[in-house]
Formats: sequence, structure tokens, C-alpha cells
Amino acid sequence: MIQLGYSYALEGSDIVLRMDKGLVEPEFFARFLDYLNVQAVRRNSSLTEMQAETLAAEVDEAVWKQLKPRVLPGVE
Repeated sequence: MIQLGYSYALEGSDIVLRMDKGLVEPEFFARFLDYLNVQAVRRNSSLTEMQAETLAAEVDEAVWKQLKPRVLPGVE
């Protein structure tokens, strides 16, 4: 029989995961959990592609506004 190094159980609305510490690096596991969280947000979002593009453009503009003086000093 193969030893997997992990087990999980469904408890109500939760998934309980037990895993051997040596199975994965903690940083990798944290990034994986972040990925799962982003996927859940994306799945439950009602944001349209057009709204996402508009929001991205607004963020780009705000970031550039803050960075421009540092990247191009003296240019307005």
C-alpha cells in the first residue's frame, strides 16, 4: 500500500486537510491556498470583462501617477 502523506475529511462546509510537513514547502502551500482563494473570488464575482478592463486601466493610471515623478523626475 502507498503512503500518501496526507488525509482529508469533509466536515460540514469545511474540508479538513492533514499533511506531512515534509510533503511540500510551506511557502508553496501558502501560495496554493492564495490561488484557491482567488479562484473562489473569481467564481463568485459578477464583474464583467469590460468592468475588469476599466478597473485595470484605473489602477494602471493611479500607479503611473505615483511612479512618474520617480521614473521621470522633472517631467510633468
